[in-house]
Amino acid sequence: MDEGQWAVLGIVIGAVLGGLAQVLAGALQHRRDRAREDLALRRQAYIDIIVATDLEASAIQTVARVEDDHRTPYEESEAKYRVYVEPYLRRADAMTRLALFAPDTIQRLVDDATNLLESDGWTVDNDRLVDGQYRALSAMRRDFGLRGEAVRPKPRKEDSSGRTDSAG
Repeated sequence: MDEGQWAVLGIVIGAVLGGLAQVLAGALQHRRDRAREDLALRRQAYIDIIVATDLEASAIQTVARVEDDHRTPYEESEAKYRVYVEPYLRRADAMTRLALFAPDTIQRLVDDATNLLESDGWTVDNDRLVDGQYRALSAMRRDFGLRGEAVRPKPRKEDSSGRTDSAG
């Protein structure tokens, strides 16, 4: 081969290597973008399930207090339904996102905690719920690479009006 042919071959090889480098860089960038997007979706799913669980627990406690002598059983049931249905659906939606984006271990911990909301009657074992949420939240922190456990919330208590607050 003469010098001209070597030059053309060098240009072709350089172009092929440059093209491969561009494809590899694009694939790596796509992988990083996808990982960042997955992390954001998982973070939002975690936030949504925590908020939805708290709202549903609060709704259950509110429904437990819906008793009025002037209401028919149908009116009382309808009032309970109106208070409860939105938080319930919000939690169901959050659980779906969690199933799509969270690791199995976190899904199981959240499921254990939220199963306490599905007991018979309109009661919530706040201590067990807070404990379950704490375990799930600690696992979520580990999933994001955060060190240490979540701060354990104070137990909830009902005041004389039936409202639930953190114990002080």
